[in-house]
Amino acid sequence: MKQWFKYEYGFVNVDENNLYLTNTGNWSEVKTLEEKSNNRSLNVPKWKAILFMLVVGVIFLYMFLTNLMSGKISLLLIIGLPVGGYAVHKYIKSEIGNSYKIPRSKILSASIENKVVQLTFLDADDKEQTETLINVSESGIKLLEELHESVSSDNIN
Repeated sequence: MKQWFKYEYGFVNVDENNLYLTNTGNWSEVKTLEEKSNNRSLNVPKWKAILFMLVVGVIFLYMFLTNLMSGKISLLLIIGLPVGGYAVHKYIKSEIGNSYKIPRSKILSASIENKVVQLTFLDADDKEQTETLINVSESGIKLLEELHESVSSDNIN
């Protein structure tokens, strides 16, 4: 069983043993993923993406203020800056998401409300962690409901 679904900041791939949070949803990406741990940083790509968005934002702000100070207000720039900022955000958004695997046996609970899923699980150090998935697709909600039922029945037995 290999399935996947999309959420706000990337994809979740699911197989018989693990849930994988990935940026692309590509199954070749899951081979290198490790469990979440406090001993190593998983957020280097996330900080690079946020830094890139910040630099682009500063450049856009500089262009806008320069345009205003010159006394020549360009309608193209005023409209283009927000549209360009939104396009950059959409392009880089998947890089902001986390990338690691969660063994299904370590999932403690999954609460589902609307399109928001909160997973509680044990990380590689056996410490309780939570991950909130926002804007989960309909297929993802169904899959996680099935997973939640199987986790609940495993915890009862």
